[in-house]
Amino acid sequence: MTDEETLADALQIAADYFPAAIIELAKVCRAGNRQHNGDAPILYWNRSRSSEHFEKGIGHWSKRGRSDLDGTRHVSKASWRALADCQLEMERLGAAVCPAALRAPPVQYGEVIPHLRAAEILRDRVLADDDAHDTNPVSPIGAQSGTPISQADEE
Repeated sequence: MTDEETLADALQIAADYFPAAIIELAKVCRAGNRQHNGDAPILYWNRSRSSEHFEKGIGHWSKRGRSDLDGTRHVSKASWRALADCQLEMERLGAAVCPAALRAPPVQYGEVIPHLRAAEILRDRVLADDDAHDTNPVSPIGAQSGTPISQADEE
């Protein structure tokens, strides 16, 4: 089976098994796009926000059964976070970067990172995404070492 056939099969399975959930995921994507990308005419995954998908997903999961302030369901946001975490893991294992991330404009960083692992940290920022209320994003590398990755982290 080719990758295209596998993808078509997966999309059919998702539509057949989880139609209402897929609609809710689309609402989360649109709300997140408005929140993070303003009036951008296309949907894109701005990965510069966070890499804390598991932790943020657990937070949403604990609030399942309720709506968030933007009107989307917490269970839907938890599901999006789980899928984001899975996508990033598959990419680390060699899968292609998803089209929504490829559509994102280049990330501009103003601060200088005087760090031997600056290139890795910047790469991880591009691979990350988060809710707007994450005021202290840390890359997986910085999180492991406890090293701040931005001036905001040091404050």
